[in-house]
Amino acid sequence: MIYKCLSIVKPNGNNITRGIKTIEVRRWKLPSFPLKNLIIIENDNYLSKQYPEEIGMIVAMADVIDVRPWEEKDLTASCAKVYENGYLAWILSNIRKISYPAPVPAKRKIYELELDETKIIFQ
Repeated sequence: MIYKCLSIVKPNGNNITRGIKTIEVRRWKLPSFPLKNLIIIENDNYLSKQYPEEIGMIVAMADVIDVRPWEEKDLTASCAKVYENGYLAWILSNIRKISYPAPVPAKRKIYELELDETKIIFQ
């Protein structure tokens, strides 16, 4: 089955699975939302145009239920250290911790990945 995916730098993928991080902060807006069953892939490094891909591990599935301007009051829920104006807050809901038995590509933006759904383990 094909899933929409988002890569997130360690330790924030696991912060999402533990319910600590409920807001993802990005500069760009989703083309449409809500976005259900988004696969969260945790990877080691920030991805850029120069380094657009690396290997990561699936850690969660979540729904993005709203996108709004990021506010300073969102620092704790976004696990951010510093507030900067101009970013967007992606509100995460229905967070489910999952695992998958193999490494997968971590890429920039929202991307699609074909996964064997019989190997997705809900924890």
